[in-house]
Amino acid sequence: MKNIISALLILFVCVSLGYLVYSEVRNNRVIVSDVKKQVKEEVPQEDSTSSKDTATNSKINEKVIVYYFHGTARCPTCRAIEKYAKEAVENAFKTELETGKLEFRSVNVEEPQNEHFIQDFQLSTRCVVVEWNVNGKPQDWKRLERVWELVHGDKVKYYDYIQENVRHYLKG
Repeated sequence: MKNIISALLILFVCVSLGYLVYSEVRNNRVIVSDVKKQVKEEVPQEDSTSSKDTATNSKINEKVIVYYFHGTARCPTCRAIEKYAKEAVENAFKTELETGKLEFRSVNVEEPQNEHFIQDFQLSTRCVVVEWNVNGKPQDWKRLERVWELVHGDKVKYYDYIQENVRHYLKG
């Protein structure tokens, strides 16, 4: 009996340490991605006058894209995250979807043509990402990682979380 309890305690400690390491690595990736975004935003400002002139002379095509990134094998939770995210977008933003100002895309990142998304959005797990896109180029984006903690709770809170972030990017 003591051996079983000892083994369970050791297992618990190992899992706890693994989670702490995972959380620290994930937090560091977020910090690095924020720094990379700041550098990207600061560098192009030198040419901002010429790009503004070009933007003024041509039509600016702004849109918000809500991605759900998944793999080939999908668990029930993964399917629920996608379903609820799509419902949250479709229920609150019908006009924006119809006009093309908003899109919902479900993307399998294990397909060769989609693997770049893992690097583009620093994906460490399956998740929802909201992207603000101008003339086909990403301007800003956010991973909505809280979907994992909200998916099995209050559906209204899940919808609010998705819709609040989409609304933020729709405002520009």
